[in-house]
Amino acid sequence: MDIFACLSNLNFSYPSMPNLNQAQALIKAYSPVVYFHPDEQYFPSRVSWFFQNGALLYTRGQETSPGRIAHNGWNLPQNGSNDGAYWIDLPSDETASDNLKKGNLQKADSYIHIKPALGGTFTDIQVWLFYPFNGPSKVTFGSVTITLDHIGEHVGDWEHVTLRISNFNGELRSVYFSKHNKGDWISSSGLEFDSNNKPVVYSAFHSHAAYSSAGSFIHDFAQEKM
Repeated sequence: MDIFACLSNLNFSYPSMPNLNQAQALIKAYSPVVYFHPDEQYFPSRVSWFFQNGALLYTRGQETSPGRIAHNGWNLPQNGSNDGAYWIDLPSDETASDNLKKGNLQKADSYIHIKPALGGTFTDIQVWLFYPFNGPSKVTFGSVTITLDHIGEHVGDWEHVTLRISNFNGELRSVYFSKHNKGDWISSSGLEFDSNNKPVVYSAFHSHAAYSSAGSFIHDFAQEKM
């Protein structure tokens, strides 16, 4: 995706770090191309679209009266901890819930975070995608694939890849592919590129974990497909 919704630099005091115009040029040159599984049902969206289309905020002790989240999220809890006092869920109406799960790929944004790496000799560009819903896991036994009802499902799924770019020659050195609670750095020589020389990212079926190549991969006891 070439669209970016926000640009944040933690520290531009490093003399070799790119300025804003240079950073935008790097994003345009190296923004990844994401491929989805042909049977994927749950696609990314803008966060604001997720809020505007019925996402609900629940409060512990008041589960029977959830509130609609404002389109800009202003009424979400701030500066708290992960104490389980609040959570976000889908609309109670089944049709609205199913529509929200599907996301809105046509108007989805990528969210960009830029930071210095390795003492400012490299620039890391994190490209984040938001998915309203993470689908159920699947297990494959030989030629038989079984969907595990509700296992792995959750509302709100952030995924990212990180582009590591040299501040001396502007070349893409490597890409970090995040997957579940870990990830892998792949050097540029091991990447797949599309016709415009942009790195290719394969989004795992339902889980949206990022991989550098298509195929089937074992994760814990489940097999993911790209």
